[in-house]
Amino acid sequence: MNHPCQLAASLLLSIALTAMVHAASNGVPSVDPVFGQDAETWWESHPFNPDSPGYEPEIRSPSNEVSLKPGDSIADAIADLPGSGGTIRLAPGAYDGFDIIGRGNLHFLGETGATITGPVRIYGSEAATDYRRFVPLVRVERNTEAVECYQRQPAKNIYFSNLIWDGGGERDVAIRMAAVRDIVWDHCTFRNYRMNSTGMHDGLINANSGQNNIWLRDCHLSGSQRYVVYWDGSYGAGFIRCRIDGRNFKGGVLLLTNDDFSCDYDGNGVLEEREIRQTRYFVAYGNTFSGNTDFNCISATGSDILIKNNLVETPVKTLAFFNPKTSLINPGETYSYFGHRIIGNRLQSAEALVEMNSRADHLPPQQSNKALLGKYEIRDNTVKGTADVVREVGSIAGPNVVKGNSINDPDPQPGTPKKAP
Repeated sequence: MNHPCQLAASLLLSIALTAMVHAASNGVPSVDPVFGQDAETWWESHPFNPDSPGYEPEIRSPSNEVSLKPGDSIADAIADLPGSGGTIRLAPGAYDGFDIIGRGNLHFLGETGATITGPVRIYGSEAATDYRRFVPLVRVERNTEAVECYQRQPAKNIYFSNLIWDGGGERDVAIRMAAVRDIVWDHCTFRNYRMNSTGMHDGLINANSGQNNIWLRDCHLSGSQRYVVYWDGSYGAGFIRCRIDGRNFKGGVLLLTNDDFSCDYDGNGVLEEREIRQTRYFVAYGNTFSGNTDFNCISATGSDILIKNNLVETPVKTLAFFNPKTSLINPGETYSYFGHRIIGNRLQSAEALVEMNSRADHLPPQQSNKALLGKYEIRDNTVKGTADVVREVGSIAGPNVVKGNSINDPDPQPGTPKKAP
């Protein structure tokens, strides 16, 4: 039994956390993962969860407003705003790209038809714009400014609403980001981007070097890129009620572990959960996917990922493909990729609803710290046609929960399976 003092302390902590979330709603609410809590429970009280009693979708923008018309420079408008930030309103028409480096509290509100036609870069500092240089600055040299940028992520509270991002059939990436947090796209459209020719895993939005709390809500993403987005080591992020037209993409949402930034930053001799740059607490909720028979809607090398109440309109390879990444940066550490929950999704057909693949053929034979994958839950999903519920490849850790899923269901509805696998 808990001591009354412990119960009182827990209650006070809960009240304080709730107050912090709602106090932050003046702007993008700053919400971090609760390591040790399962992703489903964490999402239940998230202010962006439509099913949460604390649902708070509104994002209030800062003062210092400026209005632009086509031909005006967004970059100049940002430079003219005070350090405290402001709101830029965009009339219908085309605007060139711009940079946001080392600053935040910037909101961009578009009237219908406002279109960004050039590249956009969002970085916590100038050093973060060069990945090859930023890594040793943070990990090896422990450069004070670089470490501060990575840990504090000063490019934050950035909000985009009702904007079109158009690649014109010539560009392959809409946005590049690093060392950022608290960014939301609402009712935005991404279109007319092309497949890159480098073979790299680019996406319409590329993010690495530490990103926390980045979200797309009610957005539409289409084009011909390799992946819809590529996010490397994100904490507490996701897609909510978006439409992903993936027929011409190589793959869907790509989420990886950014091992370059996994480091014992506090110097206590222990690599803690918050110091390992796995993708953690990613949520895909209420989205609509279309793809092709080689298309994985979500591919992830991460932990604690929640995929819930999504609709897949076309036959695909998988709804979710998971694999682990063994650390070569920290060879004394064995990373674990546990806690995935796939709940209440609806599909047409797939090779497998979920593939858990622990094969790591690229590792040196002497590598002894091979990463662990498993401890998942797959519940209450329905497939109209054929699919394996789960395909396990290699060694998968348990216990695992697979229940209430329905295959060959002529009228799939979320959460109402008609027969178990």
